[in-house]
Amino acid sequence: AMDVFVQEQGKEEKKEVEKTIELDKKIFDKVCKIINKYIDTTPQNIDLLALWLIGTYFHENFETFPLLQLNAQKRSGKTRLLKLLSNLACKSDGSVSTSPTETLLFRHKEGALFFDEMDNINSKERSAFRETLNAVYKKGNKIVRYKEKKVDGVKEYVEDNFFPYYPLGLANIKGMNDVLEDRSIQIILRRSNKKLTKLVEDYKTNKDILELKEQLKKLKTIIPNDFFGDWNNYIEGKEVERVESVELKELVELYNKINKAEIFGRSLEIFFPLIIISNACGIIDNFLETTKDYIKFKEEEEAIDDIDERLKNFLLQNFNESVGFVSVASILSGFRNHLEAPEEWVNSKWLGRALKRLDLIKQKRLINGRTQIIIKHNSTNSTHSIYYTNSTNSTNSKDSQRELVKVK
Repeated sequence: AMDVFVQEQGKEEKKEVEKTIELDKKIFDKVCKIINKYIDTTPQNIDLLALWLIGTYFHENFETFPLLQLNAQKRSGKTRLLKLLSNLACKSDGSVSTSPTETLLFRHKEGALFFDEMDNINSKERSAFRETLNAVYKKGNKIVRYKEKKVDGVKEYVEDNFFPYYPLGLANIKGMNDVLEDRSIQIILRRSNKKLTKLVEDYKTNKDILELKEQLKKLKTIIPNDFFGDWNNYIEGKEVERVESVELKELVELYNKINKAEIFGRSLEIFFPLIIISNACGIIDNFLETTKDYIKFKEEEEAIDDIDERLKNFLLQNFNESVGFVSVASILSGFRNHLEAPEEWVNSKWLGRALKRLDLIKQKRLINGRTQIIIKHNSTNSTHSIYYTNSTNSTNSKDSQRELVKVK
């Protein structure tokens, strides 16, 4: 009887060691497959979303982690995507908030958050919310608030410091401001394939999703604490040391690949975590090409935005509504002369699209085959395009240079 008791006691005390799962391409492919099942978008978007999602499980190992920004048309599946990500992301409860507060942002301690319908984010009333949002992507950013406290019966206000740092995904239709965009990985979604929209959002009960969630919770990979300091040593030409169980040869090879990609500044800061994750998933070569093309396109976008501003200033200085009708050809000729070295794409087709895009046409007519307009100067409208578009509804406007970059 005593022997039996001891054996049973041993069984009760025996604890099963939880198995971990090595991050690799199989896990990456599973994540891509799930996203692709419910969301109609490009392969490049799928890769970005998968890496970002996997990265939420390792974000504490990084000094920065990019916000995920979805810029989407109505009925594009943005809410569906946010809910899917929320059900799979690290320590997220599957919910999507449409009315988050500033207090939620700085008091939230851990776990990914997801916000939808953020179209009023650029309003004057939301300035404090935006400032807090800007801090979330980077470790060590401090938010200071003051709370009332009684000391010896005397009321005082003391500092209450918060250090918000967690993965955050948000979506809207109008786009974000430049500061937020600099801290984000941006994806645009077009209207979804009708076949996909017929799929019910069974994220809480789908066995494949539930199984994947459990696997993601058990993921492990090597992201050494001194990885980024060693990267700086590499850049400065100092000796690179072997880090934990990472072989020196593998480490130098990884650094060489990142260095050759010529990614700098804020772009490197934002993409670094996803590049490290892509290396663990065995897709770093492809992802570095995607990253380079993304950055190149964003730089071209900035150049276009600059040209747009210069066009508006040129029209303001040289034409006004009292002038009456002006030929588009004369505007183009004057603007090209105004530019020091005009690009070939600054042509009549580009100008026509730019005038329409910037809402600068008050009245329009055609005289002897030539277009004439009265210029409107009271418009503040502008557009902001985002790199990745939906595969089935994308546009390719060569005239505005907002062409999709072909990703290898």
